[in-house]
Amino acid sequence: MLPRAVTDPNYGRGVVSIDTGDLPLDESDLGREVREVFSSPTYRPPLLPRSATEVLAMSRDPAASLEKIVKTLESDPMLVAKVVARVNSAAYSRTRAVRSLRDALSRLGIAGLRDVVVEAALSLRVFRAPGFQEPMERLRKHCVKVAEIARRVCYYTAVDSEYAYLCGLLHDIGVAGILIALTESDPKRKLDQATLWPVIDRAHAEASETMARVWIFPPELLVVLANHHKLVVDGQPHPLCAALIVAEDLAVRLGHGFDPLNKLDIGKPDRLDAAKSLLNFSPRIAALIEKEVTENAA
Repeated sequence: MLPRAVTDPNYGRGVVSIDTGDLPLDESDLGREVREVFSSPTYRPPLLPRSATEVLAMSRDPAASLEKIVKTLESDPMLVAKVVARVNSAAYSRTRAVRSLRDALSRLGIAGLRDVVVEAALSLRVFRAPGFQEPMERLRKHCVKVAEIARRVCYYTAVDSEYAYLCGLLHDIGVAGILIALTESDPKRKLDQATLWPVIDRAHAEASETMARVWIFPPELLVVLANHHKLVVDGQPHPLCAALIVAEDLAVRLGHGFDPLNKLDIGKPDRLDAAKSLLNFSPRIAALIEKEVTENAA
């Protein structure tokens, strides 16, 4: 930790107290602070709306009724408004507009509605930190775009995963969590980007997994979040991790990157090639996805 007092031999009276709260920590100090926050058993991420977490739980319950899902969401009018607006966006809209949750549920199904609900909840509660409005909005758009592309990558490469969209949506949520934790611990301090982004690069995957675990997301999703920059997990190639690697590369190439220093988003070329090989991801599939993403820009 930085000292709160320094000795100034020119002052003539020994110890002089000065405020160092506006001085940035160096990279090792900042990294240690981030690790301590997210490894603490008392860590709590921003709370998601209760209705969103209940819908997430019901989406895994075969006995959950559609009426109960609708009734649960209707208890949160702000979340409902976000959900309906999103379903009516270009990314989801087909012909007629959705006017109610029942319409949205009919169009998307339980899993599809769950994905939109989680996206809306994150937008309302998580992608926010004082002094980081612009990077948080850039991060939100990046996560949404990676989610959209990951779903398409899985579809075209026959990767069986109902959590493709959620994995894309949550893969970099640890970036938001780190920014929130740092601003909450000391709102007045300055965070130098050259120091901050390397720390985030090393810590964000573990932070993403920690946040999703506290929110009680499915275990298979947590594995992907913790390893989303890796192709091999527990000694075996992981198809959904491969899909995320490909999806993030496509998102960046289409202008939907996040990192202003261009370090977080760019993966290793050999890992990307290996991911494409595992998925049999061809240039033709890439062209199809790029066309769809461009045409359905939200």
